[in-house]
Amino acid sequence: MEPRVKDEYCTLLKSLGFSDYDALIYLTLIEKPEGENLEKIAELCRIPPIESQKTINKLFSEGLIEITSNIVTAVSPAQALNKVYQKLEKELRATIDSFRSTIFSLQESLESVYWQQRLGISPEEIIEPLKDLNSMELQTIKIISNAEKCVMIFAGSFDWCEKIRGELIKTLNRGVSVRVMMRTTTPDSIKRAKGLIKDGVQVKSYKENWYPTRGTLADGNKLVFLIWATEKDVKKPIHFRPHYTMNPGLITIFSDAFERKWSEARSID
Repeated sequence: MEPRVKDEYCTLLKSLGFSDYDALIYLTLIEKPEGENLEKIAELCRIPPIESQKTINKLFSEGLIEITSNIVTAVSPAQALNKVYQKLEKELRATIDSFRSTIFSLQESLESVYWQQRLGISPEEIIEPLKDLNSMELQTIKIISNAEKCVMIFAGSFDWCEKIRGELIKTLNRGVSVRVMMRTTTPDSIKRAKGLIKDGVQVKSYKENWYPTRGTLADGNKLVFLIWATEKDVKKPIHFRPHYTMNPGLITIFSDAFERKWSEARSID
């Protein structure tokens, strides 16, 4: 291979991520059909032995050369360059995913600034979306554990009660008032309600067979809530994304609804 042509190939390989030594050793081995002795490659390519060994190890790990009984041979360019292509594609996809994540995060942050300057209020000051029901349960536990005065829970059949029951008992032991309004239409829900009453929770059953709002309000200033679009016990229940808020306006709406329903609800016998 003429030096000029070899230099051109080196330049192209380096544009694909090869180092100078990578390109030099690979191109040298291409011209060796029978391969070359491992110990002679450094001398043949006129590079330091340590660098030669490092480069050979790298090319071998990437599947661009083969080593058999101390003889190093080049993998065919078709195979080698396909491996390089796959590696670059994977790296580019990872880069694109990283860009996408950064863009979405930046978009959310800058949108907040954009609308704050135009509307005079930051969206996150009104409402903070939660990822899913598990996130809602974790946020609920958090506000209950930090409650100092009172906790109000508006539930359905409250089938997730056991996930927070321990925290409710701790809260009661701190002298915090806990009220739960739920639906008691099944033996399990009635048993659940009586168990809570035994723990010291004030429990009432609301009149409606179904009510779309669910939520927990702590100390009148922290609210986690969810609105169901369908009843929960249908084949494919649908709910809107749960949210957390400290906004006084939204909290007042929830609190007023809770108190009105509480006054209309019946006690558990």
